[in-house]
Amino acid sequence: QQRLLAWAYLAPSVFVASRKPGEALAALPARSGLFRCPDCGAQPLALVDEGASCDACGRLWPLINGVYCFKG
Repeated sequence: QQRLLAWAYLAPSVFVASRKPGEALAALPARSGLFRCPDCGAQPLALVDEGASCDACGRLWPLINGVYCFKG
């Protein structure tokens, strides 16, 4: 038997973007300062065509299908 309001259940994988009418969209932060090197902790990472590069330790974190991969 289905629970009352089961149709309105929001799972963790469901996202809702809510804003008041007339409210402006917030500007996204600059990507250049978003990432820190998972290996050495240096910040920021240099964003290059191949991925995110750490100037401190030389590690290159690849960009795979538009997503930075920080798995070690």
